[in-house]
Amino acid sequence: MSRRSILLIGGAVVLLAASLLGIHLARTARTPLSPHVPNSVAISASPSNADIDAAVDSGGTIRTDRRIYLEPSLPKLPRAGGKFVDPVFGTEIMRASDATDFPAPGCSTFYSQWPTFNSNNTHLLIRCGNSGDMKIKAFDPVNFTLGATLRTSPTLPGGVTLTWEGATWSHTDPDLIFVHVNYYNADHPATGMKLYSYRPSTNVFRLIKDFAPSLAGGKPDYLFEMHVAQDEIFTLLHKRVGKSEPLYTIIWKRSTDTILKHIATNDSHLPPQGSNAALPDKSGRWIVFPSNGSPVAGEKREAVLDLSKNSWQSIYWTGGDDSPSHGDFGTGTMVGIGQWSGAASIRPLSDVHAITKLFDMKDANGVTDWSNDKHTTMYADDESWAMMSLYDEGEFQETHAFENEVMQFSTTDPSKFRRLLHHRSHIDNLSDSTGYWAIPKATISRDGRFIAFTSNWENSGRYDLFIARIDPPAPLALPAMKPSEAPKAPSSSKAARPSRVTQGSKPGRTGAKDSGKIIPPLRRQ
Repeated sequence: MSRRSILLIGGAVVLLAASLLGIHLARTARTPLSPHVPNSVAISASPSNADIDAAVDSGGTIRTDRRIYLEPSLPKLPRAGGKFVDPVFGTEIMRASDATDFPAPGCSTFYSQWPTFNSNNTHLLIRCGNSGDMKIKAFDPVNFTLGATLRTSPTLPGGVTLTWEGATWSHTDPDLIFVHVNYYNADHPATGMKLYSYRPSTNVFRLIKDFAPSLAGGKPDYLFEMHVAQDEIFTLLHKRVGKSEPLYTIIWKRSTDTILKHIATNDSHLPPQGSNAALPDKSGRWIVFPSNGSPVAGEKREAVLDLSKNSWQSIYWTGGDDSPSHGDFGTGTMVGIGQWSGAASIRPLSDVHAITKLFDMKDANGVTDWSNDKHTTMYADDESWAMMSLYDEGEFQETHAFENEVMQFSTTDPSKFRRLLHHRSHIDNLSDSTGYWAIPKATISRDGRFIAFTSNWENSGRYDLFIARIDPPAPLALPAMKPSEAPKAPSSSKAARPSRVTQGSKPGRTGAKDSGKIIPPLRRQ
């Protein structure tokens, strides 16, 4: 080859490299930065194919570092009951549903706060289809095998349907579910404000409470979004036919059949825009009411009721309060993702302003990734670890760290976390099988040995339920939290105002500007 040819080829290579660098720099320049990360901090580079291959070839194992592990080629997808091993993290995974269970869009978890597993891990409660049908399947936790379908969307006499989203396994009885009817119909006496228990083994419902005589006064009212603490404290929204928003929140104590609270949606203790749920901690002592509207600078975002003292606290939309979202509750604690810091945090419900930062979402270069949305659960008995499922939601300061993973993080030591698996679900909100119900929304068993999650297998045309088997981490000591002085809500001119995705809507990527800064979006509560 002549010297002239070598020079021409070399020049072409240089021009191509410069062009690619220019494209990369232009793309990076368009990537919005969080106001809490200096603009001089570079976004981490994507890992090379060699990095990915090395992670797979070295043998999958639970990871405790902050390296980027992109998803390798998809493993062969088995039928329901079949198993495979995550090639990067080494976790054994079983497919728990397929097209023989339900046609597309498929089957899934309900939400990270509602349990998939019963108290002894022998049954699975599975959501199916667009209308919220359900299946109960047998599960063998010893041999990690899937059993037969036991029940499919049972109904009350006369064909009265129930709301399985929010149905909750008993904390102690493996053959008991709490569930309510889903609407009011004057022609069907079983509908309205009625709460039932259900035994899958016998397919028998039992009415345990009708709230209508004391709360509805003959009105066309019904129950919505239930949460349960220790089979004892029940929170339910009180709705009326023809009204889009709840009228009240009901707090009921089962053992004494006592309505502890019936709180109007416009009660002054609640956020100014009302509340979209009432969430008890594990003890049932504290109830948290998240806001039902877009955040406003300095405004109350969560109200916290202490039932034992009949006292209230508020969490404000300020950097100091670092309002949490997509979180869950331990015994007297709240764990969530700070919408200002981007970090997971824990706070005692006795003093909601005493915040301890936990896992900070930073990659190996110390950069926080804002592109992942997350759901957290504290359902396991061991409260020294929280479990979180993440999914890629765009390119909002994207580093690719922890992308599409299910992981655990310590609630006592910010340096400890465990990366367990890639869930392989692709979310773009463009179809039934790539929208909200395909989000992993992982749940965990009480003993911490099994994780249920949803995956559409990278946009395969349907989503399904998958079960991962893990060795639980060693429990860590839970230190006593020190209370701090509660900050006052600042004036609206000093706080940011991000946009949010409201409860029940499909998640999407948005970003709002305030004083020239890009603010991370608030997540679905």
